[in-house]
Amino acid sequence: MTRETNLYSPSAYVNPDLVEELVSESESEYQQAKLTKFPIGNIHYNVNIRRRIRHAYFEKKQLKKAAEIPVHLVPINLNFEIDGVKLVDFFTWNINESLMTPEKFAQILCDDLDTPVAHQFVQQIADQIRKQCSNYVAALENDVEEDEYEKDNDLRIVIKLDINVGTINLKDQFEWPLYSSLSNSMAPEEFAKKLTTELGLGGEFTNAIAHSIREQIYTARLNIDDTNFAMNLDRYKVPPFRSKDEDIDEWYPVIKEMTEEEIERKHKEQERNIRLLYYLLVHLIKCPN
Repeated sequence: MTRETNLYSPSAYVNPDLVEELVSESESEYQQAKLTKFPIGNIHYNVNIRRRIRHAYFEKKQLKKAAEIPVHLVPINLNFEIDGVKLVDFFTWNINESLMTPEKFAQILCDDLDTPVAHQFVQQIADQIRKQCSNYVAALENDVEEDEYEKDNDLRIVIKLDINVGTINLKDQFEWPLYSSLSNSMAPEEFAKKLTTELGLGGEFTNAIAHSIREQIYTARLNIDDTNFAMNLDRYKVPPFRSKDEDIDEWYPVIKEMTEEEIERKHKEQERNIRLLYYLLVHLIKCPN
């Protein structure tokens, strides 16, 4: 692994130009932003009054009943613009969620954003959660039974990570079971936590890694044609060993600090990839064959 910056130094996580601003904000009291429309260039944030987030509270019997339902996490991407304000976020959503509705989650998220135009995103966020969940239903593991493939088949795919958090970029590549429940492998979240701990990366990388793993796994599953399951799995069989001529440099984590120009270029590339992925998912749902 190559490191071009000290990951444990404050400069790896904090922009020095913002230190004074962050200190002054922490010393002042928090105030709710009024949800009135302003020209985008003249948005002002008030920071005097502490406000209450509209969380949902449930009875113990409701929580107990919800805990008995299997959890199936699917990756959700948010990337849209309203009235000149852009929202980009990603997270995982339990497709069997029975207590928190997408609308309620969207309201809490927009409350946390605390901007004068945040309330305009609520319906968009809820719609995207529902739409993307419906796209990933076909990729859930309970649709595949153990007797559908031979036990000696090696159902693995190559996961490629290219993740930015602040000015830090992580690149890595490794193999992952296509159907983890059939191979008794750990969850992506558990793997991501161990990887970031070993590399000394911040917690934001943990969520980003787990999200990327799930996204690539589900996309690969959707590419499998159920009408000829065995034949389509052939392209996901990874060789049992690699030759010496293969580029070994791709198979270990690389961490580096990026310039502002590189970050901007990377963001544009990621936006294109997200749009392409969304197009492919919609196409696979409409035309599975």
